[in-house]
Amino acid sequence: RIYNLHLESLRINLKDTLFSKGNSQKFIKHISDVIRKQEVQMAEFEKIDKKNLHPSIICADLNNNAFSKIYNGIKNNRIDAFSIAGNGLGGTYDLAYFPFRIDFIFFDPRMDIIKFKTHSVNLSDHNPVTAVLRWK
Repeated sequence: RIYNLHLESLRINLKDTLFSKGNSQKFIKHISDVIRKQEVQMAEFEKIDKKNLHPSIICADLNNNAFSKIYNGIKNNRIDAFSIAGNGLGGTYDLAYFPFRIDFIFFDPRMDIIKFKTHSVNLSDHNPVTAVLRWK
């Protein structure tokens, strides 16, 4: 089974990140609200995925990083293709010229990865990722 997920965007506006008491409180509330929405979306996906008895591949724009609760919840017992076959930072989204990896391909442990690539093309504000997988 192949899933394509797109979780709630952080919609970070760099003007909102200015270090003033009002902006920082507004920014923290905004991030907290988005993370709560992502947690609801993750729970909805988990309900659907629990019914799946087949090996799966998840292609996801999590709008969150590999150190988050969202990442660990969606990844579950699957393998992160980048962690096995990627290189460098693997940034898929640039925020203020700093690359974040927020787009992922997770696959079933009954598969092997042959190749993974983060593409540097100007198709959207994200860099696409691809993976070549095979059955073990």
